[in-house]
Amino acid sequence: MKRTTKLMASLLALMMLLTLALPVSFAQGKSTGTSRTGLRVMVISDTHYILERMIKDTEDYRHAVNLDQKVYNESEAVVNEQLEKVRQAKPEVLLLNGDLTKDGEYLGHKVFAEKLRQLKKDVPGMKVYVTNGNHDINNSDAQEFNTKDGKAVPAKKTSQKDFLKLYKDITWDDATVREVYTPPAGTEAGGTSYMARPKKGIPSSSSTRTATRRTTRKAAQQSMRPGATFRTTFCSGRPGKPATPGNGATRSSA
Repeated sequence: MKRTTKLMASLLALMMLLTLALPVSFAQGKSTGTSRTGLRVMVISDTHYILERMIKDTEDYRHAVNLDQKVYNESEAVVNEQLEKVRQAKPEVLLLNGDLTKDGEYLGHKVFAEKLRQLKKDVPGMKVYVTNGNHDINNSDAQEFNTKDGKAVPAKKTSQKDFLKLYKDITWDDATVREVYTPPAGTEAGGTSYMARPKKGIPSSSSTRTATRRTTRKAAQQSMRPGATFRTTFCSGRPGKPATPGNGATRSSA
């Protein structure tokens, strides 16, 4: 059984990384110029990670699996295999694009952060940018399935403050994170937005600013809705300008 799970995890991880882990390059200076600078990026998204020790083959767990149709049984093996692929490829940037955990279980985030911490040690110089998804913060669906009576019980969920503390040394303490956006009081929801410039000239503000202005207006409006999640990945920005919803490349999800 374990051998089958490991094989499935390897195949799933390989498929995801072949799809997502593509080299990214941006124009430096004017978009019509010939000068270019490259950035090797790997992306991992929607892992919906849940620890094996939090699951148990019970009626409640089987119901959750059938309802959600995600690979929870292989979750831990898949994540381990994905991170091993990153370890071997040694990209300049690893972007974790939200929905890291099944439903924001605090223990899941804690262990995931430990894995990323070790990965950064194994790949010196690699930038790891973590963004949260709508599953990751303040999620009342966080559950513990490994109970004595087999009945699922609420697990400790992760608050916005918890999330920032757990991943602070992995992302927010990095010198390439230039600005952090703090939503106005009462509109925080799951917001953990930040602006980062992983490499000089990337992204080029001249080539990204126009697209940024077009794509962020709706995202910024969505991020202010109760329960919405607002997260920033790479941002063009301008030196001295604060990180605001209209001043960076953003993603949002309700």
